[in-house]
Amino acid sequence: PTALRDYWRRLCPEPARAALEMGLGLPRAHPPRGRAPRLLLAGGRDVLIPPARQARQARALGARLHLLPQAPHHLWLEDSSGQVAGMVLKFLSVCGSDNPAGS
Repeated sequence: PTALRDYWRRLCPEPARAALEMGLGLPRAHPPRGRAPRLLLAGGRDVLIPPARQARQARALGARLHLLPQAPHHLWLEDSSGQVAGMVLKFLSVCGSDNPAGS
């Protein structure tokens, strides 16, 4: 959707190393806390990254965690209802109200 693309332009990418460490579950995965709000969406049926590991990673990142109990690992790919996109848009709209574009 257009709204998602507008917010996407304003996002700062996480360092590739942090993403790799998180995916591999390395114990030294301690990416720096950012100043921008973060949201971590996790699937309760994720067999690659269990919910307990997702919770630890959210704490390490200073991120808000939202667990989707019936969701698998590939939230984006298997979300035919649009629930994940809706959650991201809601999170971004709240963040956007605190940080107007261009500031």
